[in-house]
Amino acid sequence: AVVSIAEYGYYITNNLRMSDKQGAVTQAIADLPAQQPQIVGQHLNSCVSQFRELSPKVSKYVYDNGQEFKMILLSGTIPMPYKGNTYNIPVNIWIHSDYPTKRR
Repeated sequence: AVVSIAEYGYYITNNLRMSDKQGAVTQAIADLPAQQPQIVGQHLNSCVSQFRELSPKVSKYVYDNGQEFKMILLSGTIPMPYKGNTYNIPVNIWIHSDYPTKRR
């Protein structure tokens, strides 16, 4: 089986212990200028503790017009119940640097 670097990185990130994920949240906030870092940290830590398959990292987001920004990315899966079954839906949640002051 061939495993790409992206898949390997995803596997490692999603198998972090909760304390390591909280450390990743702290590092991501330190790497980017958050307007309210304490609130952003609380919200991100709440997300990664409630949805254990989500992992935080800093990544580059490219808008349709070509502008690039570094943002915090929560990436992974969230469980979604549907007709008696639970499906793990892949998600990417981008956190802009002006969160939570502005809504986009």
